[in-house]
Amino acid sequence: NPVIEASRAVTDRVRGVLGFFFNETESATALRQIRDTIDPGFSLEAFIRECREFIIPEILDAYLHSDAETLKTWCSEASYNVLTAIFTAQIQQGVISDCKILDLRHVEFHSARVLENDVPVIVVTFQTQENNVFRNKKTGEIVQGSEEVIEACHYVSIFTKVPENADDPVTNGWKMIDLAKQASRTTW
Repeated sequence: NPVIEASRAVTDRVRGVLGFFFNETESATALRQIRDTIDPGFSLEAFIRECREFIIPEILDAYLHSDAETLKTWCSEASYNVLTAIFTAQIQQGVISDCKILDLRHVEFHSARVLENDVPVIVVTFQTQENNVFRNKKTGEIVQGSEEVIEACHYVSIFTKVPENADDPVTNGWKMIDLAKQASRTTW
């Protein structure tokens, strides 16, 4: 019937146009998946506040002080292996970190997505001002960096919530699966 076929064609076009405007974004899909399948009480605002006040400072401090135990608590196996390999190599060379995070700011939600293995992740960006100094473990002499130089650094981190660890009193199930320094520049 030509009338029915024409009305279906019009209906399909309208549905296509409206679908373009009303389809869920990739970020919304990932955040909804966290709420629907992992944590019904999840709030993005509360998570970002927790990142700013607790999670990111805890991870950065553990990394700077070669605290493998704390990193194991917060990091996925892959990110743990990368971060600990870096400071393990420094320790083997007789170098210790005397780096300090002087300021942490602009902790912000960047995006969310569902990975190919159906794992929802949240991408968080942040900035630090840091003093990067490495010392000879035996003598305490500076072997890299300077106490007078402050760097502004931009980071990207990726988090996921592991359902099996949701009752963990420290992490509430959050794991960092990646941390990357995007850029740094000397500010002083």
